[in-house]
Amino acid sequence: MMNQLKKLALVLAALGPWGIFLAAVLDSLVPLPTAVDTLVMVSAYGGRPVSAALAAAAGSLLGTLALYGLGRGGRRLGSGGETRARALPRWLEGKDFLAVFVAGLLPPPFPFKAVVFPAGVLRVSVKRFVAAVAISRALRYGIEAALAVRYGAQVMDILKAHYPVVAAGLLALALVAALAMKWWRPATLAQPVSPSA
Repeated sequence: MMNQLKKLALVLAALGPWGIFLAAVLDSLVPLPTAVDTLVMVSAYGGRPVSAALAAAAGSLLGTLALYGLGRGGRRLGSGGETRARALPRWLEGKDFLAVFVAGLLPPPFPFKAVVFPAGVLRVSVKRFVAAVAISRALRYGIEAALAVRYGAQVMDILKAHYPVVAAGLLALALVAALAMKWWRPATLAQPVSPSA
């Protein structure tokens, strides 16, 4: 199985940004551990950092939307679907954007699918889901592409060796961004509307 995944990764790598896009779509549905991250970094090091990051983010968004849709459809499967929905992580409710955003930002081996599918079952707002995935994936793959340009082909080994530090840094970034959005939004909504003359 691993050999087949390696062969698939090589084929996708030969397709450039389109291969990265396809790999990201597949990875959202079938686990391809670190394949997308590796393809992004190799392509970025080869001189295409922007197209690599954008292709990965777009492919991931499309694939996660498909998985999210499966989750939403699963809730319509009768009383069994409702029972399973109640057993899913309720911490998504009320914190849906933050949960999806943080999960989308964290690198492997964090199981992003374990957040995406329940988000569909719990009927998280499609707009909030798309925004969270798009922003988090663009940030994640953009950071990886920038690191590959800066540090070269060995960046994947560096990230693996320092995974706890990298994950903690990305988690801190996600929390700061979420707090900033929470602080900014009420201030904007609270501005009084000036009466018309």
